[in-house]
Amino acid sequence: MQTILATSSYCFASVGMLLFNKLAIQNFPLECCLVWAQLFFSAACLGVFGFPYIHVGSTRDLLRWCMVVPFYCGMLLTSILALKTAPMTLVIVLRNTSPLMTLVFERFYPEPLQISKYMLGSILLMMMGAMMYVWQLPMDNWQGIGWVMLNSAIAVVDRLLQRLLLSKEQCPVDISKAGITLINNLVGLLPVGLAIWASGEISSLPLAVSKLTRWDQFFIAMSCVIGLAISYTSIWAQSLISATSFLVMINANKFVIIGIEAFGMHSKTLTPLQIVGASLTILGGVLYGKSRQAIEEEAEERKQLLPSKIPVPEPAFPRLRVKAKQLVSLHPELAEQVDMTDRGEDLEPEEWRRKLQGLSMGEPGKVLDVRNDYEWDLGHFAHAERPSTEQLRAMTAESMGLQSEDQETPLYMYCTGGIRCEFMGAALRQRGFKKVYKLKGGIQHYGNTVGAEEWKGRLFVFDRRNSISVGPEGRAEPQWCSTCGSRVAEEFWNCGNMDCNRCMVTCRECLRSLDGVCCKGCMRAARRLPATWRGMNGGLNNMQGNIPILSIDEI
Repeated sequence: MQTILATSSYCFASVGMLLFNKLAIQNFPLECCLVWAQLFFSAACLGVFGFPYIHVGSTRDLLRWCMVVPFYCGMLLTSILALKTAPMTLVIVLRNTSPLMTLVFERFYPEPLQISKYMLGSILLMMMGAMMYVWQLPMDNWQGIGWVMLNSAIAVVDRLLQRLLLSKEQCPVDISKAGITLINNLVGLLPVGLAIWASGEISSLPLAVSKLTRWDQFFIAMSCVIGLAISYTSIWAQSLISATSFLVMINANKFVIIGIEAFGMHSKTLTPLQIVGASLTILGGVLYGKSRQAIEEEAEERKQLLPSKIPVPEPAFPRLRVKAKQLVSLHPELAEQVDMTDRGEDLEPEEWRRKLQGLSMGEPGKVLDVRNDYEWDLGHFAHAERPSTEQLRAMTAESMGLQSEDQETPLYMYCTGGIRCEFMGAALRQRGFKKVYKLKGGIQHYGNTVGAEEWKGRLFVFDRRNSISVGPEGRAEPQWCSTCGSRVAEEFWNCGNMDCNRCMVTCRECLRSLDGVCCKGCMRAARRLPATWRGMNGGLNNMQGNIPILSIDEI
């Protein structure tokens, strides 16, 4: 029932946006005043009803997004002018050719989308259909072609700029969708107001308002309501149906608009050649959407590999060794009948950061570090309790402090690269914990994407580097020496007592004073590694492999 309501609401809003804008501009021929009224209505509604959902990360994000506002306003104004001077069918047909301009502009992106032969073929089909439609266009509609093409060009720039500022792969701003819509409409009142003053519409406004009938007022009001409703209904519908179904629905709406104008309003007579041309253009739009979707899905699959972006001056592993072994070993209590198809929900780094910030504000939830205890000692996220185990296979729900009453509590888990979370997430879901969330790509992906926000210390790695920074150097909150507690410790050391071998986060001064062991008791141990072997002469340097560290087999 919800799907039917969402799709029907979007269809009404999609068709109604063109239809009511066409009727409104025909009866109220002051395009700048009409757009200003639509912007004011949307801004007022968002300010009253959408205020709790408005989030703007910083002043810099706000100023960056303000670059979009002139193009957003220009798109609305040229759309109204196109409908004022051209039939809706012409607007639909020529707008369908905009992907050609989109592909040209996207070549200048930091990470442009790959182009396939199917995308190029669909664009040629759209261009052929557009030329067939325009071939028999009456002369009085040729003025509208200019406005439609200008509208399409501005719309392309607007969408590409929005994609550049919103896409996680490009340069995203930290602003919610409600915040973006409010900024577009509220800040847009200024340039459109200047356009009203420059065009002299303000002097014609009293006369135009006095001539409005009740139906004219209804059309103007509906154009304001539909303009706000379409953004919400599109998101609602896309969340309930597949991308393919949504694409088919969009193009089906275009045939509905053509039918309304040709047979309902009787304001446009289509020749057989124009009908074929319009149909080819819409069909080309469907094929373009499908081929582009396939390319984007392929690119997304490649991104799932999440390659490391951390440069190293030399090979991190001194030699190559290939062994066949189990990837991750869980505690027998958790490992029984684990369904790896149900592993919980992945959270992107930006969403993970918002969740941690929500916990700081009192929202319910627990942060689980599913690494080893010595890894937590070197660095961890805010709100994460120290694990009570040295290895993953010793970790249970109880050792993580989880009780039966936590089955409805949101559980946010993380590890170095995300592998351990996949197994632990499946195990907890099997135990009945319903709200299991995992940091996608682990700490390394978070640092590459977001930085060191909400992170404290450094990240332990199982190679000769010993530890690395999370995000830009120096931004993470430092971790203190576990021995003296007064100096920053950024390196892991193994106790020189071979019967202890405990991993410790210790500053070099304490390590030197204890002769390379973890405590005074180990200083009296019989089986101690020689100080010279541990690199005590001439300074400590475990980055060169002099200090023994844990091997990958001890995960």
